[in-house]
Amino acid sequence: MNLSNIEEDLERFQQDEVVREALSKGVDLRQYSLQIDEELKSLQVASVPEYIVEAPATAELFEEINACDTMLESMEKILLGFQSDLGGISDEIKHLQKESMAMNIKVKNRRAVEDTLKKFLQNMVVSDNLIVGICQERVSEKYLKYLEQLDEKIRFTRDQNPFSDSLNIPAPCDSAAAQDVEPQLERLRLKAVAKVRAFLLEQFTALRRPKTNLTMMQQNVLLKYKSCVAFLRNNAPAVYNEVKNTYTETISQVHVKVFRSYYASLLKVQKPGVAVADVIAAGDTFVRESYTGYADYAGVRTKKKQPSSNNIFQGIAQASKADYTSMYSPPISEGSDGNSDTYLGRRQAMLGLPDSNPLVVRDSTKYHFECIFRSVQKHLMDAATSEYLFTSQFFSQTSNKDRRDIFNQIFARTLSLCLEQLENYLYNCYDITALLLMIKVTQAHQLIMERRWVPCLDGYFDHINMMLWPRFKRVFEHNLKSIDNAIKAADTLGPIDVARPHYVSRRYAEFTSIVESLTSQLRSKDEMMEHNMDLLREQYRALLKALAIQGEKYRVLTTPKSKLIFYINNYDSVLTTFSQVKLPTESGDIKKFEELLATSTELYIEEELMECYGRVINFVKAQENEDAKRPSIEEIQALVDDFGANWKGGLEMLNSAVLTYFPTFSSSRIILKQMLTQLVLYYTRFLDIVKKLHDVKKFTRLVSIPTILQEIKVYSRG
Repeated sequence: MNLSNIEEDLERFQQDEVVREALSKGVDLRQYSLQIDEELKSLQVASVPEYIVEAPATAELFEEINACDTMLESMEKILLGFQSDLGGISDEIKHLQKESMAMNIKVKNRRAVEDTLKKFLQNMVVSDNLIVGICQERVSEKYLKYLEQLDEKIRFTRDQNPFSDSLNIPAPCDSAAAQDVEPQLERLRLKAVAKVRAFLLEQFTALRRPKTNLTMMQQNVLLKYKSCVAFLRNNAPAVYNEVKNTYTETISQVHVKVFRSYYASLLKVQKPGVAVADVIAAGDTFVRESYTGYADYAGVRTKKKQPSSNNIFQGIAQASKADYTSMYSPPISEGSDGNSDTYLGRRQAMLGLPDSNPLVVRDSTKYHFECIFRSVQKHLMDAATSEYLFTSQFFSQTSNKDRRDIFNQIFARTLSLCLEQLENYLYNCYDITALLLMIKVTQAHQLIMERRWVPCLDGYFDHINMMLWPRFKRVFEHNLKSIDNAIKAADTLGPIDVARPHYVSRRYAEFTSIVESLTSQLRSKDEMMEHNMDLLREQYRALLKALAIQGEKYRVLTTPKSKLIFYINNYDSVLTTFSQVKLPTESGDIKKFEELLATSTELYIEEELMECYGRVINFVKAQENEDAKRPSIEEIQALVDDFGANWKGGLEMLNSAVLTYFPTFSSSRIILKQMLTQLVLYYTRFLDIVKKLHDVKKFTRLVSIPTILQEIKVYSRG
C-alpha cells in the first residue's frame, strides 16, 4: 500500500458530497464502506441479464471496431508512402537547384570569356575599313573616328599588363596575335602621323594670313581637331613637340606683329609728355612760356603763348584778379568732354573703365599715355586669356606648370615688347597723373584676371607694378626737390603780389589733389604715402615763408599784416582747389589748411581792427586785466567821441581793405563777416566796461549796438 499520497486522497475524498455527508452525520465509515460494497454487488448481479441481452450488439460493435482498425492501418501505410514520396521530390528539387546554380555560373563564365575574347580579337583585328580610312581619307571630322580606333588598337597591343588573370591570358603585347598585327599597325601609325602633321601645320600656316581672326580660327577650327594632337602626343612624341613648337612659334610671331602694329598706331596719337621742368615749384620763366591765358605780373598784363596740350599743370600760372586759370579748367586746345568739369575728371573719363574695349584709331584724336597703356593691357588680357584657355584644351595641358610653360613660349616676346614700350615711356615720364592712373588700371586688371581664374599674367603685372611705383616715387621726389630748390632760390618764382595767391599754391594744391584722389582709389597703397604727403605740405609751407621773405626783400610784404594777407590768399587758394576736386573732408591736408587759414585770418582781423579801432581795442584789453587802472570819465568820453566820429569810416576802410586784398568774392565776404563780428564783440565788451565804471547816460555820443548792426547789414548785403 502506497502511503505517500494518502493525504491527497483524504483531501480528495473529503470533497465528495456523499463522503462529506456521511462524515457530517457521524456514520461509521467501516460500516458505511460495507454497505456500499453490498450495494455494488447488488447492482452487478442486477446488470448481468442486461449484458446478456446486449451481447450480440456488443459483439457486432467489436467487429466494427476491428474493421475500423484495419482500415486505419491501411490509411497509415498510404500516408507513410506519400510522405516518403514527398521527401524524394524535395531532394530532387534541391538537386535541380544546385544544378541550375552551377549552370548559371558556367553561363556567366562563358559570357565573360566571350566578351574578353571578343574585346581581345576586336583590338587585334585590323579591318579593311580602318586601313582604307587611315590611308585614303583626308583629315576631317570623320577621319577623327579612324584615328580613335587606331589609337585604341595601338595602345592595346602595347599594353604590358596581363589581359586576364582569371583566364590566364597574358599581356596583349606578349601575344602572338599582337606580334602578327604590329607591323600593320606601325605602318598605319606612320601614315596617320604624317597626315595629321601635315594637316595641323597647314592650319597653323593659315594663322599667319592677314586679317585672320585668331579666336574664331582657334575655337571653330582647331579645337575640333584636338584629338589629332592627342594622337600625336600618345604615338609620336617627337612630332607632337614639333607641332607644338611650330604652333607656339607661329602664334608668337602673330601676336608680336599685332601688338607692335597696334602700339605703333597708338603712339602716333599720343599727346606730348610732361616736361621735366613742369613741377610744383616751376620757375617763373617756365610758367610764362608754358601756359595759355592772361597773367598779371607786376602790374603788366601779358598774353602767353599756346601751351602743350598735355601739360599736367595746364593753366596754373598766375592769372588776372578776375580769373584764376586752373589745370582743372578745360584747356583751350582740348575743350571739355562733357563727362567732368575737372582736369582729373577729364583724364579719367578719357581713360574709360579698366575693362572697356581697346582704342581703335580712326581720327587724329590725341590720347594721354595712360589711355594707350590701358588699351594695350586690355588687348593683352583678352589675347592672353583666349590663348591660355585654348592651349590648355588643344594640347590637353592639365598641370599649371605645363600651361604656364606653353603660355610663356607664346607670349614671351609680346610681354617683352609691352614692357619695353612702357620702360621707354617711363624713362622720361614726369606725369604724376599718368603714373597713378596706370597703377590704378594695373590693379583693376589684376582683379579682372583673378575673376577669370587665369593666372598667366600674374608675373607680368608684378613687373609692371615694380616699374610704375619706383617711377612714381621718383617723380614725387622730383616735385618735392623742386620746392626745396625754390626755398633756396625764391627769386626764381617771379614777383610776389600781396593781393593774389602765388601760382605755386595752385600747383601744389592740384598736385596734392591728384595724388590723394587717385591713391584713395587704389587696392594697395604705399605705406610711406601719408608721410610723404605730410612732408610735401611742410615743404610747401616753408616755401611760402621763403616767398614772404622774398616779398619783404623787394618791399612787397613789408608788414606783418601784408604777410598774413599773403598766407590767407595762398591757403584759401589751396582749400578752394581741394573743394573743386571734391577731396574728402576727412583728408589730413584739408584739416591742416583749414586750421592754418583760421589762425592766419584771426591774426589778420586783429591787425586790421587795430588799425581802425585800435584805441577802443587797447582800452578793452587793458581794462580786462585785474590790475587795470580805473579810467576817468574824460578818458572814456574821448574814446566815445573818437569812436562815434570814425566808426563808419572804419567800416568803409575795412570793407575796402578786404575787397582789395582778397580778390575771391566768397573768401572776402567770409573774412569781412568775421571781421565785423569781431568788431561788434569788441564794442560790446567796451560798453560792458563803460556801464560797469560809469553811468552811460553821461556819454551822449555813445553809439548803440543796433546802430552798428544796422550799418553792418549794408556791407553784408553788398
